[in-house]
Amino acid sequence: LMDRGSAQPFDSMVAQDLARALMTTLAENERTVIALYYHEGITMKEIGRVMRISESRVCQIHTKTLKKLKVHIDNLGERARLSLVR
Repeated sequence: LMDRGSAQPFDSMVAQDLARALMTTLAENERTVIALYYHEGITMKEIGRVMRISESRVCQIHTKTLKKLKVHIDNLGERARLSLVR
């Protein structure tokens, strides 16, 4: 979905919103896991060593964080849908 009159494509707006969500709604350990795993490409085992927690705990934090972000994205989509209805 692209608003040709908009200065910013929808995908870019979503990416910026997710970046804000990462900074404002996620705890520091959640941000760390996501950054190391997706940005740095580090395995969960290695993240555990860096954070001094078990690989299993890293996996739990990762799963919890992805669920939080999914809820955030779903809410973002719902707000966008409601704004189109008005």
